[in-house]
Amino acid sequence: MHVDLAHDEYGPRLVSFIYMIDTFTENNGATCFGPSRPAKGCGPAGSLLVFDGAVLHGHGANTTALPRRSLQGAFVRRTESPAIDFAKRMSEETLDRLSPTARALLGLGSDT
Repeated sequence: MHVDLAHDEYGPRLVSFIYMIDTFTENNGATCFGPSRPAKGCGPAGSLLVFDGAVLHGHGANTTALPRRSLQGAFVRRTESPAIDFAKRMSEETLDRLSPTARALLGLGSDT
């Protein structure tokens, strides 16, 4: 169980999402929330689970032979550092092609 990013004086700093490619069930280790009010993020394939990244969460064990695939991501405030340093992963050629709007959306600033 973990917290992605705790609240600060302005409130939530991160909103997480999980798009369920496969059905999530208690038996295949659906996302768990807790511990004070344990809950499971179960749903059919195609469901979208959106939650505050400051909520304690994790996943259970997959005790089935079936997969539990998902796409996961998060939205963070512009003032937060992203989990991935996009500027370091891009070539100079790619960085040079980005418009100011694209640079701002990726949090790259004009001095990158």
